[in-house]
Amino acid sequence: MQTVRESALSQPTADGFSVENDPELKAYIYQNLVDLQPFLAPESQVAVLVGQDEDEDGKFEHSLTLVATLGDYRLEAEGQNEDIYEAFLMAKRKMLHQLEDWYVSSIDNSERDNEIQAVLEGRHMIH
Repeated sequence: MQTVRESALSQPTADGFSVENDPELKAYIYQNLVDLQPFLAPESQVAVLVGQDEDEDGKFEHSLTLVATLGDYRLEAEGQNEDIYEAFLMAKRKMLHQLEDWYVSSIDNSERDNEIQAVLEGRHMIH
């Protein structure tokens, strides 16, 4: 099971907001990260980084970045929205897309490697 780095969750934004201070949001994030689990190894980690920017109208926009480590690989996905829940969902959708692409390419490579090995061992004939 992947772990979420607590230190990343507790980083306060410019107005003092942090996920750690909002137990409902923290629970929501943990519940939704389960969807990433099929693509992650047990030693994988997911960090949730929260930032905040003020636009020209004086409104705050949340920036939420998911960072997943997969062995030597690191994937990042960011979502930005006035609603932090929506920013998280945007980042999660982007992360799922990246993880699916990474998974498909790793499967394709392993299948290709298995076919090459079979040919080298004489289990298949090349026509």
